[in-house]
Amino acid sequence: MKHLLLTIVCALAFCSVQAQNTNKKVQEINEYRNMVHERMGMDGKDDHQRKNVSIVLRDEKGYAGQDIRDEVTIYYYEDHTSAEDGALQVNNKPYLILRNFKAGDFTMQQEFVFEMNKSDDMREDPVVYARSQEKRNGEETTFQFYWSNNKLLKEIKSDPNDWRSEEEIKDLAEYYYKAFGYIFADISGRYY
Repeated sequence: MKHLLLTIVCALAFCSVQAQNTNKKVQEINEYRNMVHERMGMDGKDDHQRKNVSIVLRDEKGYAGQDIRDEVTIYYYEDHTSAEDGALQVNNKPYLILRNFKAGDFTMQQEFVFEMNKSDDMREDPVVYARSQEKRNGEETTFQFYWSNNKLLKEIKSDPNDWRSEEEIKDLAEYYYKAFGYIFADISGRYY
């Protein structure tokens, strides 16, 4: 009986520590997200160089004459890393991607935040936060995902029956991230 009680107490203590660590990491990601939004707000102002690309994916009349507009804005930074031979590599990488979609009375705003490279390693930046807010017929649904070390940390959904999975949202974030490389290379005429 003592062993069972000791096991239960240890398990509860472990779960409590894990929850505290998760909450601390979520708080750090929220603070990082706030910093990213401050950086986005400074983009192109004062002495800050403009570093964003907006792409209109759709702008047309849909069925029954409803307006459809789908736009993605990508905020990026210069990542200075060293290649294996010691040569300096400068890569433009997204740190924030915003998507605004409107079709009639349906609107969707999505946000993807990527961890900026703080190491000298050449790597793709992982997504650390994703959020979507959708409105249709006066009803609003939202979801948020938090990642740490490419593993799901926390999921928050206003509708627990929401069909979207963490993998789907993470794949979407990575798709936009990789698409930026192709878009930027095409716009600039050279690869970074």
